[in-house]
Amino acid sequence: MPRTKLTQFLIILVVAIATRVIFLEHPIQGDDYYYLASAMYGQTDPLHPGHAHYVFQGKDVDMRGHPHPPLNAWFLTAILALHGQFTETTLHAYYLLFSLLAAISMRALAMRYSPHPIWSTLLMLVCPAFIVSGNSLESDLPFFAFLLTGVTAFFYRKLWLAVPMLALAGLAAYQSVAIVPILWLYLWMKHRDWKAGWIIACTPVVTLVLWQIFERISGGAFPVAVAAGYFSEYGLQRFTAKIRNAVALSGHLFFVIGPFLTGAVAGTLLLQRRYYDKTNVYLFGWMVIFFGCALALFFAGSARYLLPMLPPAVILAARILQGRKRLLAIGVVCQGLIGMGLAFANYEHWKGYQDFVTRHRQELGTRRVWVNGEWGLRYYAEALGGLPMRLGQAVQPGDLVLSSKLAFPIPYTTGGGTLAPFAKETITPQMPFRLVGLDVNSAWSTASMGLLPFSISTGPVDIVQADLVVEKQPTLSFVRMGAPQAESHIVSGIYQLESGLFRWMGEQGSVFLKTNGESAPLEVKLFIPDTAPAREVIVEVDGKEIDREKYNSTGLKELKTLPVKWPRGRALVTIRVDQTFVSPGDTRKLGIILQEVGFQKSSRR
Repeated sequence: MPRTKLTQFLIILVVAIATRVIFLEHPIQGDDYYYLASAMYGQTDPLHPGHAHYVFQGKDVDMRGHPHPPLNAWFLTAILALHGQFTETTLHAYYLLFSLLAAISMRALAMRYSPHPIWSTLLMLVCPAFIVSGNSLESDLPFFAFLLTGVTAFFYRKLWLAVPMLALAGLAAYQSVAIVPILWLYLWMKHRDWKAGWIIACTPVVTLVLWQIFERISGGAFPVAVAAGYFSEYGLQRFTAKIRNAVALSGHLFFVIGPFLTGAVAGTLLLQRRYYDKTNVYLFGWMVIFFGCALALFFAGSARYLLPMLPPAVILAARILQGRKRLLAIGVVCQGLIGMGLAFANYEHWKGYQDFVTRHRQELGTRRVWVNGEWGLRYYAEALGGLPMRLGQAVQPGDLVLSSKLAFPIPYTTGGGTLAPFAKETITPQMPFRLVGLDVNSAWSTASMGLLPFSISTGPVDIVQADLVVEKQPTLSFVRMGAPQAESHIVSGIYQLESGLFRWMGEQGSVFLKTNGESAPLEVKLFIPDTAPAREVIVEVDGKEIDREKYNSTGLKELKTLPVKWPRGRALVTIRVDQTFVSPGDTRKLGIILQEVGFQKSSRR
């Protein structure tokens, strides 16, 4: 290898390693938790780590419904099996290998098609999406590394390498199917007579089909069918979600090579119009095909989705700006500054969760702790014995509730107790970049939090707090669901207030009521919507059934028992229904709507 090429190769390796070594201790973030959960399950069933179950946003879910095949879970399963346990440094050291593979493959591809291979490769390495995604344990970086290596080997006709790499890309992400029309376009434009190439290009699709069949035979279900069920249940493919996805991905386009180089390339094309050769047309076609697939397949609009557009984009930029190394160098510097700024802000965000749990390690280790949040906060709290909060969970006096305002908190009840502040912390990165955050309009991770590629802000990204549940005696003998005191009387099974008047309940709901030692009927005012299948309502007091009513129609109902003399103190009233249902886009099991429940003096009516 000539000295110049060797020097450039070493520079590329140094940049790839340096941008990762800085973040070797990066805390657990985003979907890392779910992949690690599958790795733990994989210790008992290594062929099916994707069969893990875990609580997601308060509901038990099957990892087979996760929108990624099992390659990343297998990789983490192998690391855990090899080391017995892992630290953040160990995990990120292994994932550094994917960055190196991507860097080497990008250089090889650039050597073939770019007039400035080093600048094309460096531009990919400092892309914000590549830098930030490479510090996570999600499947995006492994998928991109294998895909890029497979495509590069395909172009060089190294089929012994292209086939396994494209197969691994298929096992890493469903979107690998997008590479098939991209490779077919290459064959149609340049090598139409290469018959084997047309077949080999289908490797990701064939791999996914074979894996689906294997899972159906060995696990009883096609993973894609399980995923489709969750997509429908959570409304992930709704039209509004697809529109937000399209808008967000369009914004991320400007940061594939960066606004500076995007402007330079556009200006050059408009002024000179002499760059429309066959290779440039193919590279542009690669980008168009993948972007079209991204619009069709994705729903969250995340920046990392566009990683497969990096290779054609950086090579095309170098070809159009051929001979203008200064412009390319400025573009690399600008991208690097943005990428590292976002990466450090991201690090500070997730480090905030880790630090909060560490500071309160002793208190968390001596109580039952419920974690009302996802991501890294949940990972570090559960490592100390914390429990995931389930939808409608009833926590008890003496419990500690760890919650986040940002990380998908869910409704829960305090079991007749009340919350007392225990600890609170605002997480505010020093870097003014915001990938996600409170009151931040950023689609970096998901378009549900905004539509801009990222935000510039000095505000907090999250507020984390721990609250102690303390016992509280009921003060009301009759509770209207819209009353301010209702929350402290609800024990379990009754959801958050809606329209200021009513609350849905699940299969059963319970409340504590004050009893005065007087004779009074128990009254329940409820509403059965037309969509609800429930027709029978059972009422219990302190575990004893006192009434049961069957209704032949929907609408507003009043259930009233005969007057009974209740002992002075408090009573646990439980309401049960015979059937529940799940509304589209709502993960809760719904029974009936409650408006009022309580003891009324006979003379009131």
